[in-house]
Amino acid sequence: MPPPTIPGAIIRAARREIGLSQEEVAAKMRKAGANWSAITVSDIERHNGRRALLADEVRSLAAILGIEAWGLLAEKPEGREPRWGRRKQKAVDGEV
Repeated sequence: MPPPTIPGAIIRAARREIGLSQEEVAAKMRKAGANWSAITVSDIERHNGRRALLADEVRSLAAILGIEAWGLLAEKPEGREPRWGRRKQKAVDGEV
């Protein structure tokens, strides 16, 4: 069974909401240990998540975007609303 994919539109909306460029997201992901470039971020966003993400990438990306990891999933857990519009209290700058 292939790994689940992350919808690119959710990532793009959350990234834009906090004012990060694709390069800034990629730089923060590299700091977290992922081999990402702005092209990686673009591919994920543009192709609506056809590039599968590893669990560590999902956790890091969620922390960078200031959202809960489940908020990046295509399917939300039962009874929960997407929270990418409501930020976690954790600082985004410099922390992953």
